[in-house]
Amino acid sequence: MKHILANTKKEIQYSKEKMTYIKNVSGFSFFQNSLSDFYEEYFYLKENLLLYYSSVFSDISRDINDSKINAQELLDIQKSMQYVNTGMKQCFEALQEFEEKCKEKYKENQDIQNILFHEKTFLREIFINFSLDIQKWFSHHKSEIEDEIQKMSELQDKNIIPEGISILELQKTRFQMLIEKI
Repeated sequence: MKHILANTKKEIQYSKEKMTYIKNVSGFSFFQNSLSDFYEEYFYLKENLLLYYSSVFSDISRDINDSKINAQELLDIQKSMQYVNTGMKQCFEALQEFEEKCKEKYKENQDIQNILFHEKTFLREIFINFSLDIQKWFSHHKSEIEDEIQKMSELQDKNIIPEGISILELQKTRFQMLIEKI
């Protein structure tokens, strides 16, 4: 199966072309958002998602090839993964708004329905690919993540810095939540 990011340029080009088509079909409205406004919002969210996901994918791929991971790298990757998750959620919501707008006036327009089908398929594929990437990354670093959690527990037990205990406990909890989510 080809990774979804292999088609990033093609996907962006497809959406740009469809945005032009939708602008021509939907026209302009002073009083309400037109269909093209909804698709344009979705398109920009999709474009940002693809660009950020490609960066995260690069980091994950490079990290899998590294032998060790430290706590800061783990936190950075976790934040990046959260951003991609948030981007996917925003895309799903924007596409849902676009679909609702289509139901009002364009349910008989086969071209619009094809665009909807394509975008739903795209979001499903990006979700699947991202899940597989996370799973691959996690399975490669599972023991290291668990080691980091253990180190944090040991530091907490030694009471090295009393003020730092709560920070270590918070990091430990975050890592454990990451493990549970994956």
